[in-house]
Amino acid sequence: DASSATAPPARETLPPEEAGEPAPKKPARAPKAPRKERLRALGLRLRQALSVLSAVAVFVGLGVGARAGHRWLRTTPRFNARDITVTGLSRTTRDDVLRAVGLDAPRNVVSIDGDRAARAAEALPWVARATVTRRLPGVVNVSVEERSAAAVVAAGGLYLVDADGALFKRALPG
Repeated sequence: DASSATAPPARETLPPEEAGEPAPKKPARAPKAPRKERLRALGLRLRQALSVLSAVAVFVGLGVGARAGHRWLRTTPRFNARDITVTGLSRTTRDDVLRAVGLDAPRNVVSIDGDRAARAAEALPWVARATVTRRLPGVVNVSVEERSAAAVVAAGGLYLVDADGALFKRALPG
């Protein structure tokens, strides 16, 4: 009778080493490159890193050098204004113009902002327009066009008016 047949006994599972079987092999690791090749690759990476660092050092050095050179140009007495000409004056004094543009004391020509100096001169009452030019090593030219009084207006006091109708100076008695 087939039902009386017995099934084979269940086998106990043991680790392969205890069961006498060889242990399964671990996945194979890629073989190491020969020492020479590893050293060559390391040398290549080091050379690349050194070339990048060298380029950065060059650019930093150029920036620092440019800044120092610019500072020297703006402060060296070698480029102080020595030859200053002021033209177009009849009512305004040379000293007033020089004081307004900042040339009443020794000043480096490179540090002069021509537009700002011209605006400062134009703030003087009689000055309608001004230009300030500079030339190395020490030349500054200030050209002034003065206003002419076209009328006297009473506006809380007596004021001079130019041809454009702008009040520009309080009229002094006499």
